[in-house]
Amino acid sequence: MSIPELKKMVEETSREERVFLAAYLRHLQRGEQEGHRDRLDQLCDEFSSGRRYSIGLASNLHDKLEEGDR
Repeated sequence: MSIPELKKMVEETSREERVFLAAYLRHLQRGEQEGHRDRLDQLCDEFSSGRRYSIGLASNLHDKLEEGDR
């Protein structure tokens, strides 16, 4: 599939689908960065240990993710 075909397909998607695609592309890009897998493992360990996040921290993280979509 060519770049123009991809662009046309993306332009025809809904906002929700574009947000998903953008997140997926960021995921792929981060996966190529050194240390990304280690950070994911660290976060998984934290969640598994029962570490909790306050609603304020979760809200701030959500806001930062939303800003990345703009």
